[in-house]
Amino acid sequence: MFTLAAILLTPFPAARANPLDDATANQSAAIAPLAAVITPPLPGPTAIVKMQDDDPMYSPNIVKITVGQTVEWRNTSDVSHSVVDDPAKADRASDVALPRGVKPFSSGNVMPGGSYRHTFTQPGDYRYFCWSHEVDKMLGEVIVKPLPPSAAAAAAQAQARPWSARERQRDP
Repeated sequence: MFTLAAILLTPFPAARANPLDDATANQSAAIAPLAAVITPPLPGPTAIVKMQDDDPMYSPNIVKITVGQTVEWRNTSDVSHSVVDDPAKADRASDVALPRGVKPFSSGNVMPGGSYRHTFTQPGDYRYFCWSHEVDKMLGEVIVKPLPPSAAAAAAQAQARPWSARERQRDP
């Protein structure tokens, strides 16, 4: 006697005979965009900002990314630098911007050859400065765009807790 699982897991003979037929290729093409949306991002930064001693001191000084992406600041200069978006630490209020309700971040001193990464989880404009060089106008900005609605829905679905077998048994 066959079990239901064995019947469902048995491939059709046509699929076994030619797994790369046109129908399969069309299905793969239709699924690929969705897989790209719900696949977690590859490790590593989305954008790299160099911290240097010459203008622009943050290069590039404006970065545009999407929620969930990471920026890495690399100190390519001969002195320490930092990345600070804490209004309490700024000499000028206009040097800092944070979306409402977002906690500020600070890299501390990033020594020459060092780096600092931050992943942005909320959309909005983040204006930051170097604590040691704010007076020299070492300022930068990260503009974080929200996920497109379809990507946001797919990401939420991918993170949802699957039903347990016990919960399925209770569902009529």
